Amino acid sequence: TFKIDKKSKFNSLAYHNGWRFSTRDNDNDESGSSCAQAHTGAWWYKNCAWSNLNGRYFKTATSTAKGNTWFHWINSYATLKFAEMKTRRNN
Repeated sequence: TFKIDKKSKFNSLAYHNGWRFSTRDNDNDESGSSCAQAHTGAWWYKNCAWSNLNGRYFKTATSTAKGNTWFHWINSYATLKFAEMKTRRNN
């Protein structure tokens, strides 16, 4: 289960707070269809996504929710050239 505490206007993860990780063969989102299949990547989907760093990589800039995206960064589903996510234990 995904949990985030920090809030930011650029925080495209907050929407997914508290949701279990979904894959194309293990659908845990509240959408009527599989967000992991629709967005071509596993993620902590709620009702699909404001972010998806596991989406498809495109060699050129593409505006699609099927790519690796972070919507609130530029208010667009423009795909990212590079994404890195780091986690740490919450003590």
